[in-house]
This record gives sequence, C-alpha cells and structure tokens, in this order.
Amino acid sequence: RTLLVHCDSHNYDSINNAINFAKRYNGNVVLAHSFLLSEIDTIKNIDNLYFDVCPTDNFKNNKDLINHNIKYDLYENIYEAAISYLDENKVLFGTDWPYGNVEKNINEITNAKIEENKKRKILNLNAQRAYHI
Repeated sequence: RTLLVHCDSHNYDSINNAINFAKRYNGNVVLAHSFLLSEIDTIKNIDNLYFDVCPTDNFKNNKDLINHNIKYDLYENIYEAAISYLDENKVLFGTDWPYGNVEKNINEITNAKIEENKKRKILNLNAQRAYHI
C-alpha cells in the first residue's frame, strides 16, 4: 500500500522520521509538503519515495521564517524549483485544502515554465504510478 505522510513544515524531525520509515517500508511513501526539504540530495534516490509539492500560501507568505529549502527562492514557481532538484517522475501535485486555495494551486502548475509532458506527470501520471491506479 502507498502511504501519504504529512510532514510538519516547521519540524525536521517529522520529515526525517518519515524518510527513515520510507527506507524500511515495502510500499510507496508520499511526503506531503516535501518541497520544504533541504537535504534532498540524500533522499532523492530512494525508489519508493515520492514528493507531494504543495504550493501553500502559508509557506509562500512565511518563507523568510522557514529555512528548509533556500533553493525555492531561485525560482518564480514552486514546480520549476521542485523539478530542478527532484526527479520529475517523483513529483506529485498537491494542495493544502482546506487551508489553501485549490484554484491558485492549480494555476501554479499550469503557469509553470516547464514542458507540458512534465506537467502531465506532476498532475496525473506520477500519482497513478505512486498509488498503483
């Protein structure tokens, strides 16, 4: 079974615990809010680990307070940032509903300056593979 693990955006321990769990788990693990990870190079090659990239307004409005991923500031769009340092086959579209604005979240990916085939992967194909649907 595929598990979705919500990662507390202000707490490395919850993220590290989820990563350690994924290393031992036989199924797929999706990390929600994982665009906040800073040590991505050490985990991006874990075969069963997927990354739910959620462009939450909370993160964008408070990114000066969150030092998890300074690479985000180099990009205009969160999905452009994500595929610059993650395997495009492991990135999933996400929302922070009911806290975020789903329409704005969808616009974030549709307006991204990335190839259409990568958008299709993020919006649909990667989730189908991660969740076996």
